[in-house]
Amino acid sequence: MFFPNSLNKTILVIAPHADDETLGCGGAILKYILNGFDVHWCLVTYPQSPEFSENDIGVRKLIINKVKKAYGVKSFHSLGFKPAMLTPNDKPALINRFSKLYSKLTVSTIFVPHRNDAHSDHGIVFDAAVAAAKWFRSATIKNIISYETLSETEFQIRPGEGYFSPNFYLDISEEIERKCQIMSLYSTELGEFPFPRSTEAIRALSQFRGTQCGSKAAEAFQILKSIA
Repeated sequence: MFFPNSLNKTILVIAPHADDETLGCGGAILKYILNGFDVHWCLVTYPQSPEFSENDIGVRKLIINKVKKAYGVKSFHSLGFKPAMLTPNDKPALINRFSKLYSKLTVSTIFVPHRNDAHSDHGIVFDAAVAAAKWFRSATIKNIISYETLSETEFQIRPGEGYFSPNFYLDISEEIERKCQIMSLYSTELGEFPFPRSTEAIRALSQFRGTQCGSKAAEAFQILKSIA
C-alpha cells in the first residue's frame, strides 16, 4: 500500500494543461495502475478556436488520445476551459465541476499542481480542486497530494510565497523510461536540453529526487492532507 487508507483505490490526477500530468506524476500514474489502483485523468484546459488553428487542435487531440492509451487510465475527463486564460472568476464553475467528478468517481486521492507554480492557471486549479475536496462536499477524499511540474514549479520566485517542499517520495526507477517515452508524445512541448521540458531534464530531476530518498529515480510530492 502506498497510502495508509487506500482501501478505496481511486485516484484522480488533475492537470491544468496536457503534459502536466506526465511531467508531475507520470511515474506515479504508471506505478499506481500497475499496483491495482484505478487512476483517472482530469484535464482542465483544452485548446480552442480562434486562439488555435483547427490543425493545432486536431494534433493536440491526437496526442492526448495517444497519452491516454499509453497510460491506460481508467477514465479521462476534459473540462474544456481555455488554456492560460483562467481567472479567479472561474473558480465557482471549477469547484462545481470538480465536486461532481469526485462524487461520480468516488475519488479517495487527488493529485494537484503546486499552489505557487509560476503559471497562474496552476494556482487557480489548485484552489478550486482543494475547495471542492472539503470533507462536507466530498467525504470520500482522504488524500490531497501536490506534484511539481518542470518549467513551472522551479520558476516560482515570488517573494513571500511557499516553495515546493516535498515530504513524500515515490521510487520510479522502473517507470522513468516509460515516463520519458510518454512525454515524447508531446512533441510540440519538448525542447532541447537545458529546456526544462526535455527528457534529459526529466531524468535529471528524477535522479536528484532519487538522491533524496535512496533510489535511482523518484518523483517528489507534498502530502497536504491525509485522513487515516
